[in-house]
Amino acid sequence: MVLQLEGQWLRQFPSGEARALPAPAWLESRPGTTLSLIRQNRAYALTPPPTEIAGTGCQESLLFFTGDGSSCGELTLPLGGASCFGRRLGVGVDGTVVQQIDLNIPANNQCAWRWWSRLLR
Repeated sequence: MVLQLEGQWLRQFPSGEARALPAPAWLESRPGTTLSLIRQNRAYALTPPPTEIAGTGCQESLLFFTGDGSSCGELTLPLGGASCFGRRLGVGVDGTVVQQIDLNIPANNQCAWRWWSRLLR
């Protein structure tokens, strides 16, 4: 278990032990991210804040790490909309990735979701 406060990764708590250690360096160096267990709890996906690309829209990605924290890849998802306000990718326990997208209906200001079932299984 790892503790995050106001976007900063602070401490890790080893399973079965009554002690706290500093957060792993690979997490400390990535503030504002969301951590998800993937691949049957053998790897991690980090969700960084989305990036606003001028004239293009909101770009979202996932960063992948092995169980020991070694970086092993990145997935950049299709653009999800014109604005990044209030956006965050979701990763389900079954590895499903969920992305909020804008509907191009200006008068209604609506959104929808697209998902990739068990993508990170």
